[in-house]
Amino acid sequence: MTDKNDDSPKEVSLPVIIDNETPVDMDLVDYFTLGSDDSSPTILNFSRILSSLICNHNQERVRICTGYFSPAVWRIVGDAFSSLPASDGEPVFRMLIGSEIQKASSEEFQQLFQDFVNDLSSLDLDYNLKEHIVDLIHFLERDDVEVGLQTSPFVHAKLYCFPDAAFVGSSNFTINGLTRNTELNLPTTDPQTIHALRSWFDFHFAHSNKSYKEKLLQALRDCKLGTREWTPYEVFLKIIFEFHRPSLIATKREEAIIDLAEFQREGVQHLIQIIDEFGGAMLADAVGLGKSFQALEVMDRLRRVDPSFRRTLVVCPAQLRENWAKLFDLYGLAAKICSMEALSRDIPRGSFDMIVIDESHNFRNRSINRYRNLMTFLGRNPDIKVLLLTATPINTSLNDLYSQLKIITKGVEAYQPLIDIGIANLRDYFKAVKKEEEDILRLKEHLIVTRSRREIRYRQFVLHQDLFLPDGTPLRFPERELQTVSYSVTPDSSQEFYSKIGEIIYDLLFPQYNLISYRTDLDPDEKEETASVNATAMIKILFLKRLESSIPAFVSSLEIQHRLLSLFLDALANGLILNAQVAREVMKKALEGDVDDLTDEEAISFLNDLIQKYDAGEDDAVQLFKAAKESEGTYDFPQLKRDISHDQSLIEELLALCKGVISPKDHKLAALKETINHYLQSPQTRDKKILIFSYYKDTIKYLYDSLNEELKDRFSIRSSLIFGGVGSKTRTNIVRRFAPKSNTAADLVEGRYREAFIEEPIQPEDEIDILFSTDVLSEGQNLQDAMVLINYDLHWNPVRLIQRIGRIDRLKSLHEKVFIHNFFPEQGLESLLQLVERLENRLQLIDEIIEIDGAVMGETEQTADQRTRQSDLQRIQQADESILDDLEARIELATLEASKKHLLDMINKLTYNHFNKMPLGIHSGMKKGRYSGVMVALREKRPGKRDINLWGFEPDEPKKFEGFPLIDGILTNKRVIERIILCDEKEDRYLPEEANIRGELFRRVVNISRRLQTRLHKKKVLDQFTPKTTPRGNKKFYKYIRLAISKGSIKRKEAQRFLDFLKSQPLKNIMQDVGETIKEFDKAMSKLEKQLKSKNIQEREEAKSQLEPVVSRFLAKIYRYFDRYQIQTPDSNEEKTESLKHEIELVGFLRIYSEE
Repeated sequence: MTDKNDDSPKEVSLPVIIDNETPVDMDLVDYFTLGSDDSSPTILNFSRILSSLICNHNQERVRICTGYFSPAVWRIVGDAFSSLPASDGEPVFRMLIGSEIQKASSEEFQQLFQDFVNDLSSLDLDYNLKEHIVDLIHFLERDDVEVGLQTSPFVHAKLYCFPDAAFVGSSNFTINGLTRNTELNLPTTDPQTIHALRSWFDFHFAHSNKSYKEKLLQALRDCKLGTREWTPYEVFLKIIFEFHRPSLIATKREEAIIDLAEFQREGVQHLIQIIDEFGGAMLADAVGLGKSFQALEVMDRLRRVDPSFRRTLVVCPAQLRENWAKLFDLYGLAAKICSMEALSRDIPRGSFDMIVIDESHNFRNRSINRYRNLMTFLGRNPDIKVLLLTATPINTSLNDLYSQLKIITKGVEAYQPLIDIGIANLRDYFKAVKKEEEDILRLKEHLIVTRSRREIRYRQFVLHQDLFLPDGTPLRFPERELQTVSYSVTPDSSQEFYSKIGEIIYDLLFPQYNLISYRTDLDPDEKEETASVNATAMIKILFLKRLESSIPAFVSSLEIQHRLLSLFLDALANGLILNAQVAREVMKKALEGDVDDLTDEEAISFLNDLIQKYDAGEDDAVQLFKAAKESEGTYDFPQLKRDISHDQSLIEELLALCKGVISPKDHKLAALKETINHYLQSPQTRDKKILIFSYYKDTIKYLYDSLNEELKDRFSIRSSLIFGGVGSKTRTNIVRRFAPKSNTAADLVEGRYREAFIEEPIQPEDEIDILFSTDVLSEGQNLQDAMVLINYDLHWNPVRLIQRIGRIDRLKSLHEKVFIHNFFPEQGLESLLQLVERLENRLQLIDEIIEIDGAVMGETEQTADQRTRQSDLQRIQQADESILDDLEARIELATLEASKKHLLDMINKLTYNHFNKMPLGIHSGMKKGRYSGVMVALREKRPGKRDINLWGFEPDEPKKFEGFPLIDGILTNKRVIERIILCDEKEDRYLPEEANIRGELFRRVVNISRRLQTRLHKKKVLDQFTPKTTPRGNKKFYKYIRLAISKGSIKRKEAQRFLDFLKSQPLKNIMQDVGETIKEFDKAMSKLEKQLKSKNIQEREEAKSQLEPVVSRFLAKIYRYFDRYQIQTPDSNEEKTESLKHEIELVGFLRIYSEE
């Protein structure tokens, strides 16, 4: 051997070929002997040869040309290469990386670097590998180590050149290239060949981009196994960034029929992605953010992408039909429009490609006709795409959201697209959410697009981001100011008045709604099972709320009830019972007809009209009451008469009390006059429009009748009123006259169709200045011409408050500030609330036992958190404007709002790309709060679909989390985890474990990650396609068919189509169409099933012989129905073969130490 620094050739024995696979005992291989401490390998891999050349053969310089370099290769060759002796002269290590890019400054260069960063992110979280990566960083930091990137021409060669040996072949400088792949590398020890190869390398290296070494070092230092010490705030922001990434990616501008703002284009893009994957989506943007326009663009985009996409059905409240019809005409889109009220009566005919449901929260009650008819329609159109629009997906409880999302799944609980994201059963998932064992955000991420008003306001007021339409039109929200109007019910004590009235109402029996309790032929248990007992409590609550709204309107209701009781007594005298079923049917008719959604007011008004028709002898009313003929069963007539007389006496007492209070002056009405006069008498606000809301038609009519003439005579002010009974054309005309600037082409129509909008302008003398309205206008109307909103009664349901404010607090508002006045009694509020709560506590199960519309329930279903409501009312009364943000957050499904504000702030400062380039898998630690543990954020990559975000926090002390459900010792509720990891720029890094415990933290993170993955892919998800997950109500019929197959009465292939349907869709979806067929089959099979279990052989044989014709006839009818509506059933297991498991990425993790 010569001197180490001598470049003269040395004698080195090499294999003839190197392919990572060839066994050493093959004759053609003349291998060299490895170090004495090594046993001869059975397989020659390239890495051992390279390491041996450096360690055992004094090859102290190396030139490498590779198409790709993987840092993980340092695990197998790092020790050898790091041992290369330092040199003050010629570098000991040069690496030339090939690249197809043409210019060092091009975007491709950045992409190449990003690919390298992504590969670093995919490295295993291994403490030993981390040590190798740190060694690699130290090695590359040496001055005698150089790296170049070949930019032009493209170099595809693979070369490993030492002083006395060289290899040319196919192996890249990666683990696979040196050990695992079947490669082909030819060695040489010929000096002339080595010299030529070295010259070739040096020529290309001289023309390479040598700054790439610093880029590599930067990526290595920053990666999850690198040396950079990330701050807690940086890791927190990266985790939040990846969670919100889908909503942050800028959308490319495509040809559109409507000019949309950036956030609206983002919404359209996300909705289309969700619809493609899940068959439906929900757009739950806050009020005033343009949901209708986004829906139109989604329809048009789907139509352009799919030529077969033709027919769309829009279902909306009756008062919005004309709005939709006008928009479809203007934008040239074809659609059929069906009102919700019409859907209650009939099912739309024909086949459709898409259904858009505007104000979908009106389908929160699954027991009403409109919901049942909708499900039948979806059963006829199983492949239809669904788009739900609502600003209030949660009205009173999570059940509201569950009911709406079942529309997307067509009633299927085990819905395959949801199974793919780890939700095996929708109903079970919502049960788990209620118990806080599951996180609603998982579903929200994948099915719901929502942007809150707070987010838009935050961008506008904090980040100073003006929102513009593409034509430059600014979009800004006005500021909001809450004001309280206090009034006294009586000159003396409002509290005493409310208490006295409330106690009398509490003592009312309402026998007409509780007739079951007077049956003498039923035992007590049967009486308790009926819903009518609870109906009396509901009516009392509604009466108390009407009392607060308006005493004159309350008096009107009392008079109606008194008249109704007299009618009952007259019927009893004739031996007739006007039973509770008739009363409920009357209420349901009022509910589901073309009337307000406020069932208490409308039902009582409907009864009043009906009674007047009955007295006048009109045939339809007479026939309806005659339908309440003498009922089955027997009644305690004397007691019933006594109780009706008892209620009549109490109502007469109530009438006397109330009439005494409002005569000669209605103090609440006087307070309203004073509020209106405040604006009309000021020159600055005299021309500003005022919108006045009440829940009740009688209240609105009373206010209008009391003030209209005075407003006209004293101020020359024109006023009008709208309630449920006002026809749609009249209503549209009133809205245009009240808000002409918000309901013209410039506001309703955007884009190239704007000029096509031709309408007669509203003349100033025809404009309406003050509008009195029920909540018929609280949904979907543009009324931002108005500057003042007055809520005349209490907000028993805060959703209505937000919906009302949303009529005037909208993008494109004409005012910089809007004023919201809320009426509150000076005294007695607490007494009134207590009376309502006493009754509400009797109604906890009412939605399960009485079939009545959710609009009634919306006013009585506050028992879940009455203290929250009381707190809300107090904050509204105190004009605490933050209550509006809190209420919006509660109903808008806002997602991790606190952390998103931090993120938007930093994106505004550092740009989106800063966070996009941050590597995955980074970590940090901090000392904060009272909880200690490890938070891990994972992401499951799903090509072509939205990724799944998995968060888990494993506490050090689980006892501190006894109030939270820990699954496998891990908390997964993202909202709770957000509060634990929330921090700011001032938070110091604190991570002592990393320095003194080898690998323990990494192993813990890996363990948490495995448990999170197991939770996502638990066995019940993978094995969900078994009869046990057949939709409820289908199992019995699944059993019937299996019985017939087992008895040989029918072949499985004949029944397979129906069996597949039973697994995928609820039978109740088609009950309205083929219900009689199904009931007949059920009855026949139930009888045959019993006969087949008989001890009598002849009876069993007879039953077996009847099985085949019964089942065959049934299947023939069902298949004719399937063919008629082209109902496709999924082939067995065809959709289920796709693996649920995809690549899992570690986004980041935080070690948190308690300050205690």
